[in-house]
Amino acid sequence: MCSSDIVRKTFIAWYTLNAGVVFVCEMIIDIVKHSFIAKFNDIKPFAYSEFLEGPMQAEWDWRFERWKCGTRT
Repeated sequence: MCSSDIVRKTFIAWYTLNAGVVFVCEMIIDIVKHSFIAKFNDIKPFAYSEFLEGPMQAEWDWRFERWKCGTRT
C-alpha cells in the first residue's frame, strides 16, 4: 500500500466524519426550530400527520395505477 492510498483513505474518513457531524447538527437544529414554530404558532402534533396524508395518498394512487397497468419497475 503506497502513501497516496493511506492519505486518500484518511481524507475519506475525515470527510465522512465531518459530513456526519454536520448532518447530525442540522437535524438537531431542525428539530429545535420546528418545535419553537409549532409551540408559538399553536400547531398541534396531529397537524403534521395531516400534512403528510396528501403526498402519501398521491404516491399510493400513482403506484396503484402503475400496478394495474402492469408496469412494476
